[in-house]
Amino acid sequence: MKRFLFVAALLLSPLAFAQPSTPDFVATGEHLARRFVAFAVRAEVADNDPRVVQASDWLARAAKATGEEDRAIAAACARAARFLQDLTRVRATALEPLEALATAAKPGQAMSDVLLAYVEARKQTAGKSHAEAMAALATR
Repeated sequence: MKRFLFVAALLLSPLAFAQPSTPDFVATGEHLARRFVAFAVRAEVADNDPRVVQASDWLARAAKATGEEDRAIAAACARAARFLQDLTRVRATALEPLEALATAAKPGQAMSDVLLAYVEARKQTAGKSHAEAMAALATR
């Protein structure tokens, strides 16, 4: 029995130190757009910052098109940006997938389909830039 408890404690101890998989802006009850922008730019921003106003608009447009909740959209965009950074080794903020989702999503289209198309477009363009990926999405 002691051996079992020791093995269980050994296996479960890394979980106590693991980072939460949900970004901080999703877990808090504060103004989502402001926390999302602060997360993306890694600096505190005011509620009246133009980037916050734009992100709020993009979140609303993406939610309307996909039918998803704004918190789910924010979390998915943060994951897509992280995936892009890991995949292409270029800096990508969470605002970039959000813009792609807000502008390219058709009503009723799955959020994951749009984000996947954006990641693929970003991966396949020559400069791997956001502008090139947005242009590629516009032609689809």
